[in-house]
Amino acid sequence: MALWTSARNSIAKEINNHGNAARIYAAQATYDSYGDATISWTSTYTTATVVKLPRNEQDLDSEKAGGLVSGRVIMYFKYDASVGINDKVYIDGENYRVVTIDRYAPADTTVAFKVIGEKIDYN
Repeated sequence: MALWTSARNSIAKEINNHGNAARIYAAQATYDSYGDATISWTSTYTTATVVKLPRNEQDLDSEKAGGLVSGRVIMYFKYDASVGINDKVYIDGENYRVVTIDRYAPADTTVAFKVIGEKIDYN
């Protein structure tokens, strides 16, 4: 357990040193009479330090099926981040909708979150 706590703290330090400030807006869903959802976001936000990795087309060949497509980025969040599917992340002047979240938690100790975000052009 102490090993993973140490690893978690080291990763958090690297994210702090190399990341940028981001705003996280929680997703809200409303449903029509057919059960179809419309996603919107709260006007309030939380902040987090995030490492964003832009992707290019050459990287797509190495991703597993269902992985990245054009307009998507990978973001790394520290272990204590509060982020959910469909949340909006505003970083580096752009908005991204959270598509997937992978929690890295060896021995049940969360060390980081890997998030795939899809660029959105609306608020």
